[in-house]
Amino acid sequence: MDELLTLEEAVGLMWPTGPLTVSTLRTAIRNKELEVAKIARKHFVTRRSLMTMAACKPIGRTRQ
Repeated sequence: MDELLTLEEAVGLMWPTGPLTVSTLRTAIRNKELEVAKIARKHFVTRRSLMTMAACKPIGRTRQ
């Protein structure tokens, strides 16, 4: 089982100098782009969920 990390711990571990912040992770949670566990009103993520969110994905077509 993956270790649960607070959003602050996740940012410090994965992106200590940027470009992602706690605010970025909160937005990803709100947009359902990041899997999260909510325990006692706190959000926790795993390294696996962070890697899944950060993986390259195709984007929608742009208008031409």
